[in-house]
Amino acid sequence: MYAQAMRKAEPADTPGRKKDADYAQARRVVGLYQALCDGGSITLREAAALHHVGRRTIQRDLAILKDLDRGLHNVSEANVEAAYKLPRKSEKWQARREQLLAIAVGAEQISFLSGPHFMTDVRPLLDQLSANLGRTERERLARLERKVIVLEPARRRYREQSELQARLGVVLDGLLRELPLDILYHSPRQRSLGRPARPLRVHPLCLALHRQGVYVVVDVVDGDWPRLPDRILLAIDRMTEVKLGPGDLAFRHPADFDPQVWFAPAFGVMRNGGPTTVLLHVDAEWAQYVAERTWHASERLLPQPDGSLRLELEVSDWTEVVDYVLAMGEHVVVLAP
Repeated sequence: MYAQAMRKAEPADTPGRKKDADYAQARRVVGLYQALCDGGSITLREAAALHHVGRRTIQRDLAILKDLDRGLHNVSEANVEAAYKLPRKSEKWQARREQLLAIAVGAEQISFLSGPHFMTDVRPLLDQLSANLGRTERERLARLERKVIVLEPARRRYREQSELQARLGVVLDGLLRELPLDILYHSPRQRSLGRPARPLRVHPLCLALHRQGVYVVVDVVDGDWPRLPDRILLAIDRMTEVKLGPGDLAFRHPADFDPQVWFAPAFGVMRNGGPTTVLLHVDAEWAQYVAERTWHASERLLPQPDGSLRLELEVSDWTEVVDYVLAMGEHVVVLAP
């Protein structure tokens, strides 16, 4: 009965996705909840087999449901098997204010990517999550979304560029399936010198979103590149063409690659050269503004007797620091470099 209810609860197919593709966690949680409402109880074994994931994964999904709806409870457990169900009165999620904020901020953060040609448009998924809230929570969320804004300078216009969205979809395929990408990359330097785009074969490792721009960390394994192999950062906007490489060249994602570690030396996304020590003297008027923010993992704040502040950073590329320094105007003096 649960399997029938689960099929009924499955969201409509998304263009560009295979019908039998595994759900992301949020999508699984929504499907599990809808199936629980229609199908009675959940058996871990049946749910895991239906979603092509392990039982631990389903247990993590159910833990989210427990957090959203305190009525979810275990009705039987014998050895490794377990079944869960919702009480009769449990009809909609009762989301807390922090959870409503997470949905509202998520919708605002991702809006620059969403569009009719982007295969992983998340707005329908967020709408589906919202639809499973109780009426009061839906109304609170609607009011909150009108009152939440994420301010980012220099927003890129991915929503109006169907070709860029299509390229991003191919990059996502490469990330998910661990397939190489064959790209033509036209850097600003190549363009300024009148040179054509470079043909590259790369292994995509992670996406980086910065200032509402999209970047990809890749291992360059072949093509017109002076150093092979090489691990570099590429901008989606500079890719003039992207294709999936052959399936028989699938690669194994390097176990030692950690995006947090890789970007740690950077002030933003640029990590060329370095390390460079940046030392700023901030006057007393702006000292509190600087002190209450985290500027970089390496930062050292050195309060001065007159109420001013010295901010020391060690970054791999200081050029991205310039915008932040200029924004402080006459309130900052650059001591180094």
